[in-house]
Amino acid sequence: MNTKKNGNYGKLIAFFLVAVILVGTFGFAAEGWQSTSQNESDSGKVDDDSDKADENKDDENKEPEIYIPEFVSSLSGLEVTESVSRQRPVGFVMDSSSPLYGISGAEVVVELPTENGQTRLVAFTTSTRELGKIGSLAPTRGYMSNIAKYFGAVLVSAGCDDTIEYESLDLSASHFDTTQNSGYHYTEYTHFVYTNGALIGAGLANTNIGTALNARQQLPFSFAEFGSDKILGSISARSVVLPFSQSSESELYYSEEDGKYSFSKGGVTKTDMLSDKYLAYDNVFVLFADTVTYESASGSEMIMNTTSSGTGYYISAGYATAIKWEANSLGNMTFFTESGEKLTVNRGRSYIGFLKSSLAASFKFS
Repeated sequence: MNTKKNGNYGKLIAFFLVAVILVGTFGFAAEGWQSTSQNESDSGKVDDDSDKADENKDDENKEPEIYIPEFVSSLSGLEVTESVSRQRPVGFVMDSSSPLYGISGAEVVVELPTENGQTRLVAFTTSTRELGKIGSLAPTRGYMSNIAKYFGAVLVSAGCDDTIEYESLDLSASHFDTTQNSGYHYTEYTHFVYTNGALIGAGLANTNIGTALNARQQLPFSFAEFGSDKILGSISARSVVLPFSQSSESELYYSEEDGKYSFSKGGVTKTDMLSDKYLAYDNVFVLFADTVTYESASGSEMIMNTTSSGTGYYISAGYATAIKWEANSLGNMTFFTESGEKLTVNRGRSYIGFLKSSLAASFKFS
């Protein structure tokens, strides 16, 4: 009987051992499956991250898209509304020594000398109706009016003080003289003449002066493509000084912060009295032109030849390059590189200063 019991105990022990072995075997197998499944899952995760990384690298390698506006200003090449893009430029003759209003909105400003050592400005814009007070207006001269022709613009002035007849371009159909058209200007302090966008708009409409842009009119220069690198010359030009006379120097100082040249007269930065904005430009042109001064019993008058050719400089982004300019009797002016190609400039507002050829040696930049 004891033998039988011992035999039963032996069977129980053997059964227990077999159970333990089976449980251990299944446990190891389950752990292996879990590990394999986890590895497969991790492997898939790494591949996903790798794909995303590749996509990110592709995005980094892609060149940024360049925004090209549908409508641009004919004067600055910058984006404007459709209606403004179709507007003919209007130039306002101003006395540089008087309080200036509305000039900060000008896209091109041209400065020209007179015989008394002072200068006048011709401020061109394509957004006249948006302007408030404009002026003070000054008389024009034939050599100043020529500039309006080169930009296909209407010219607005407070009279014309030419006393000597000489060859100049015909602007009779595009000259709005406030002294000949009353009701479109007003006077302050007895001699400062001002107007505004609404008055000039009405005046041009009532005198049938066309305000639609002439697409055939070509600017003296071409604009660089959108997104292109800045066009730099080889001569450092952080400051530019135009010695019109001992009593009238114009200075333009380059700012690294905004990439523009601020405009000063006699060391004082000029501002727009209307907006309190200082006058600043992306492009600066200095053009040398021959002059003749006529003496008469009534005084003297200087005439600058703006209908022939000369040399000069194009200055932008802190650098200058030598250029040439030519004008013809058809009303076209062109700026050329030294190699003879039409000059391509950066988009933006421009200042153009005409200096006597005799002062070329006195002109300086640094």
